[in-house]
Amino acid sequence: MDKNRNTLFIVFVSISIAVCCVFVGGCRHAFISIAEPIYNYGTVSQHSIVTNTFIIKNESINPVQVIQVRKTCGCTYATVYPDTRIIPGLGEGLISVGVETRSRYGNYTAPVYVTFQDARSNITIRTLYMKGTIEQHYRVSPKRHSKPRLFMGTIWTDSFIISTVSQKPFSILKDKVKVRKGISLSYTPNAERNEYTITFTINADEASSTEYQDDPAIVIVTDYEPQTEIILPLTFSVIEKPHHKAKHISQ
Repeated sequence: MDKNRNTLFIVFVSISIAVCCVFVGGCRHAFISIAEPIYNYGTVSQHSIVTNTFIIKNESINPVQVIQVRKTCGCTYATVYPDTRIIPGLGEGLISVGVETRSRYGNYTAPVYVTFQDARSNITIRTLYMKGTIEQHYRVSPKRHSKPRLFMGTIWTDSFIISTVSQKPFSILKDKVKVRKGISLSYTPNAERNEYTITFTINADEASSTEYQDDPAIVIVTDYEPQTEIILPLTFSVIEKPHHKAKHISQ
């Protein structure tokens, strides 16, 4: 008899806790569900844009607010539908996520971190994933140029080489090329190798840093299939020269 009473008591407590979690929002991290948090966009080409709308379910009767959406790179964007930034009790919210494949290729997953807060100020974070494969159409060498300390008053010159994977001939549409202020370009074609050498020169006094900006410094436009934008992976940070002699730091 006592054993049966204990069993009934445990069942009662379990049901009470479940009701509390669902209808009152009293259990931490239990008020949000996402039926399909991973979206597989399949196989796409470079410089494509893929999008998906994720459905967010509020499992409590109290409203839940989306207080932050954090992306992991400049190629990803996320938009919370304005009328669902506050998700009503037992209601649904919509978050649209897009990925610009740019010059990436191969398997690629872009996560987006969404922070929610319920009526009792409980915080939880859910991750949305955009996953797929990007076909490579051209190569850019080197994979990246980066200069974290580009001093004012200096000039930086270097180059990229662009070629197509299929060896299909292509031309650069110079009138459509996008380049940030303070950067000048020159183009050297190599018909035998079917490639272009893009030489860039950056005047630090005129250029603005790209280290923390989503807009690329250089976008090359070609007539490939039928027109393709190629983002050259270039980042730099312009800083003032130190007024004192720098000390040598041993490794």
